[in-house]
Amino acid sequence: MHVPLEEHWEHPLEKTMEKKAEEREAAQTMLQIVLRLKEPYRSAAHSYYIMGMTAAEIARARNIPLKTLQTQLRRSKEMIRSAYKEVYEDDN
Repeated sequence: MHVPLEEHWEHPLEKTMEKKAEEREAAQTMLQIVLRLKEPYRSAAHSYYIMGMTAAEIARARNIPLKTLQTQLRRSKEMIRSAYKEVYEDDN
């Protein structure tokens, strides 16, 4: 029995495009969640997760102790994690 190859084979470009679409969607979700955080967590998370700044750079730019900024990032991460769970639980 002959089974056409097309039924079992997916072009690698399709997977790449699908992966990029998923990454874009995740980035958009992340940005939406970050923008809903209250200050100072919003600006700390935005600078760190969205803009890609280091904790030291953010602390220096905001003229706050590094430990304070690290606490804000830890708390914002907890809030983001919780919000992600809500988003993806609602999808199921």
